[in-house]
Amino acid sequence: MKYALAFILTCCALCAQDKTPLQFGSITLFDDHRKNVCSAYLKASSPIYNKGDAATDEEKKAFTVAAQELVRLQAYIGKVRRLSLSSKSNESTRDLEKEKMNEAYAKMAAAQIKTDLPATRAELNEASKYINALGQIMQLPVALGRSKK
Repeated sequence: MKYALAFILTCCALCAQDKTPLQFGSITLFDDHRKNVCSAYLKASSPIYNKGDAATDEEKKAFTVAAQELVRLQAYIGKVRRLSLSSKSNESTRDLEKEKMNEAYAKMAAAQIKTDLPATRAELNEASKYINALGQIMQLPVALGRSKK
């Protein structure tokens, strides 16, 4: 019950944020937000993935709210790459890191996140691909800013 209440409050907070554009003053703030959004999505998609149409109305609503927030995060990252390799990254591994980042951005751009129901397992897996690719980028020495492809 305690976790259900916390999840509902998180979803409500995510809904309230929808009207303001995403902005982050640091990579740490972005990473915290990313973790919260991805965690909320994974928690909300689990009952949909496992139960399908048998999911409750509350579970379905929680899913759509979390999915919309994940799409909002996807739009923030968008075609203008907001994450770039840090200037403090190791010079000897920079080419490898750049290649990893390009691969992850390609996976993120290809992901089609489904925000409405019904959704198949394959459609739900698209969001997981996005979440995983973003997580791979965050394991690199990145900085927040605007850079081009």
